[in-house]
Amino acid sequence: EFHFIFHTQGSYKYEDIAVDLLPHAFSILLNYFGRKEINSFVWETSQNNFNCDFNYGHCHVRFDFQENAKAKKKLSLKLNDNLFERFQEGSENTYKVFMKDMINGNHFYSDDPFKIYIKRFIKYCQIDNENKVDDYKIASTNLELMAYCLDKINQQKY
Repeated sequence: EFHFIFHTQGSYKYEDIAVDLLPHAFSILLNYFGRKEINSFVWETSQNNFNCDFNYGHCHVRFDFQENAKAKKKLSLKLNDNLFERFQEGSENTYKVFMKDMINGNHFYSDDPFKIYIKRFIKYCQIDNENKVDDYKIASTNLELMAYCLDKINQQKY
C-alpha cells in the first residue's frame, strides 16, 4: 500500500488541484515501483481537496491532495505501515529538509531540493552532446499516467 499526502498553499481548486499535484505523486510512484498499469481509478474533490484511489500494478495507491493558502503545508508517504513525513527547518544558510520516520523517529536529511536540481542542470550542461541522457522517458511516462487519470476525471464529470 502506498499513500501520498501533499498539502500545499497553492491556489488551485477542485480538479485543477490534480493537474497541479499529480506529476509530483507520479514521480514518486515511478521512482519506487516503475511503470505499472492503473486500474480501478476513483476520485473525489471539493474546493480545496482532491483525493483518488487506484491500483497500480499490485499496489493499492491513495493520493490525498490539498491546496489552501491558509492551511499548513504537509508532505508524507505511507508505505504499508511505515509513515514518513517531510520537515523543513531554518532559513537561508541554515535551511534543512528531512524525512522523519514517524514510527522510530529517525531523520533522513537531504540537500535543499532547489540546490539538487541546479546541480543536476549544471552537470547536464557540462556533458558533451553525444553522451547526454535526459529524463524524457520518465517524464513522458509521468504525463501518460496523469493523462489517464485526467481522462477518467473528465469522463465522470460529464
